[in-house]
Amino acid sequence: MTTSTETSPFGDDLYRTYFANANLGLAITSPTRGWLHVNARLCELLGYSRDELKCSSWPELTHPDDLAADEARFKQVLAGEIDGYALNKRFIRKDGSILYSHLTVACERDADGRVLVVLASISDRGQEEAAMEALRISEERFQLLAESTLDGLWDWDIIAGTLWLSPSWKAQLGWRDDELSNSFDTLERLLHAEDREQFVQHLRAFMQEPAGVWQDSFRLRHRDGTWRQIMTRGIAVIDTGNRLTRIFGVHIDITHEREAAAELRAMGRDLERILKQRTRALIESETRYRNIADYTTDWETWTDPEGNLSYCSPACEKITGHGADDFIADPELLSRLIHPNDRTKWREHVERIRTAKNAHQLQFRIIRPDGTRRWLEHGAQAIYAEDGSFAGIRGSTRDITDAQESRLALEREKTFIETVFNTAPAVILVLSPRAQVLRINRYIEQLSGWPVERILGQDWIATMLPESERAQARRRFKRALEGQRMLGEVYPILARDGELKYISWHGELFNDAAGEAPCVVLAGIDVSAQQTAELALKDSMERLEGKARERTAALESAQAALIQSEKLSSIGTLVAGLSHELNNPLMGIINYVQFAREQSTAEVASILAKAERELHRITTIVTNLLQFSRPREMVLGPVDLAEPMRLAVDLLAADLRGRKIRLDNHLPLTLPRALADASTLQQVYLNLLMNARDAVIVRQQRRITLHGGVQHNCVWVDIADNGPGIPAHLLSAIFDPFFTTKSMGQGTGLGLSVSKGIIIGFGGTLAVRDTGDHGTVFRITLAMANSDAPACEDLQASSPQL
Repeated sequence: MTTSTETSPFGDDLYRTYFANANLGLAITSPTRGWLHVNARLCELLGYSRDELKCSSWPELTHPDDLAADEARFKQVLAGEIDGYALNKRFIRKDGSILYSHLTVACERDADGRVLVVLASISDRGQEEAAMEALRISEERFQLLAESTLDGLWDWDIIAGTLWLSPSWKAQLGWRDDELSNSFDTLERLLHAEDREQFVQHLRAFMQEPAGVWQDSFRLRHRDGTWRQIMTRGIAVIDTGNRLTRIFGVHIDITHEREAAAELRAMGRDLERILKQRTRALIESETRYRNIADYTTDWETWTDPEGNLSYCSPACEKITGHGADDFIADPELLSRLIHPNDRTKWREHVERIRTAKNAHQLQFRIIRPDGTRRWLEHGAQAIYAEDGSFAGIRGSTRDITDAQESRLALEREKTFIETVFNTAPAVILVLSPRAQVLRINRYIEQLSGWPVERILGQDWIATMLPESERAQARRRFKRALEGQRMLGEVYPILARDGELKYISWHGELFNDAAGEAPCVVLAGIDVSAQQTAELALKDSMERLEGKARERTAALESAQAALIQSEKLSSIGTLVAGLSHELNNPLMGIINYVQFAREQSTAEVASILAKAERELHRITTIVTNLLQFSRPREMVLGPVDLAEPMRLAVDLLAADLRGRKIRLDNHLPLTLPRALADASTLQQVYLNLLMNARDAVIVRQQRRITLHGGVQHNCVWVDIADNGPGIPAHLLSAIFDPFFTTKSMGQGTGLGLSVSKGIIIGFGGTLAVRDTGDHGTVFRITLAMANSDAPACEDLQASSPQL
């Protein structure tokens, strides 16, 4: 490891968290100071508390057979030869049991290479070791059983269609293993012809309903030509799909029993009758018990008064790893298998069985030959003869490891659920049918400030909800009890400081396994911030709508003023025309009057002078009218084309939204400045935008698009709409005064004419391009402000598609 000068083994909070919550046992030690830190997992693995571990030495915890290897590697670390190592190692737990583990050791050194601290991590690999050893021993024991049992074993694999016959099966009939093949042909060839039909019927019946134990008897031909009476027992193997996959069983030669029974029947009639009855009863009883004991998963035993086993069922091997013969030959075998911590209570249990009249039970642990531990439950009762003497003990033992592990798994699952329950960032609540709080997690304390203890048992609605919400909440709770789910309904709760916390609730009715004890389970997420944002958004929308109404009123006023302006403009045009027509004859009349005055008498000349003055007065009036009808002088200068457009769009924004018209403004912010008058250019923009607005109103999807760009020495702006377009035959008249395509009363026909005149006054052009059914494009082209060219030609470059 790298060297370090830190005085604390913990680098930061993240390391502390990992050390405390790791699923590995972790320990930090010092060669000079001993134990420094151990985590909770290591204490759990070894069964010691932290204080007990710190008072123990590493060799005391190590299995004696593993100590030398561990110490040798550790000396290499201290010598600086290695910085760490890993090995499989056994530890001795506090209760004396063995912990099979994988140990990893690493060190941290100072600048001189001396070991400062050593970090050891320990993982539990007991289950892995146990499983591998159990599999090996199980296979070896089955092979030993097949080779050593006196009864014949057979295994019919229905899926593979094969039949296996053990060597003892063949030996019962006088054959060696290699002299008979493992096949149905062998069985059929040796089976007595009179027994074949019954054998097949019984086997087929068992295969149709493979429950319990199949038992049948028949005759097989011995190698010496005699017929042997065979009793067979078999059990079915069912896979997870409820399909019969194989049948396993034993053959027992009962020929001698049958012959002995025949000889006994040959004895006197009375003796034969009595003996026959008792023999039958004994055979039936023994057969019944052995049939049950031999094939039950429980380990059945009979113990004689001297403590020796007189009977031990085959289930003992599956449970303990030792066969029945092992226990019969060694009466103390079971005592040695029992876990050291349970041996005392086992001896007390056995003594209590001998002295008590009733059955007694005990749960204890054993350590199998493969090192695995199994939990067993043993029940036994003493048997007494008619004279009251002790006759032995009849016992039954079952493996309850799965049940114990299930109980532990259930406890772990419960702990996990409790952890999730108390750490979830949401309120989790369980209410009784009367709305009383049965359970609630700790998140409520963080959210509301109320301790859980103050809330448990209280009426949730009356305690935590504001009074204004309680009636509605009780009605909703009643519907939840009727089975209606809650999905995201928001109800506020009162925090301890009086603040309202808005909670989005999800919940439903819950019943126990018996369908009784109903309760309502609720989960709530704090949406107070969202609720506040929604209220703020609503207030903002109301203010915006108010401003929109103000802007709409202003726009309507502006539109009325524009109409009036267009009317005045048309009047000005008429006045200009009339002024021109009147000035010429007026000047002629004045000349004639002056000439006549010079040729007339003084009296007539005086009258003509008065007429001339009146004529000059008319001329002045006409001149004033002509001057009034002319546009005001525009002030041209550099103009940012986007700014007047923004002002025009702002004026129309509310109207466009009201008409559900989408305006896409793609004018580049970096367009060069153009030569124009900003105020008048805004009037042109406004006029063209209102024309586009009126054009798209017939469409379902209404859109106005703005584009701009630079070409040669000019800047152009396109105003496009997706209206029905302008018929081709009307394009040439579109800019004529008083020409319009709008309905009567909706336009004067002067807007485009005035707009074109303004653009021309800027030294630019205003052109129109029809795109058929896709709408109309109006292009304004203006000279750049820094260009030497006085005006732009009408560029007909194509605009972006609508």
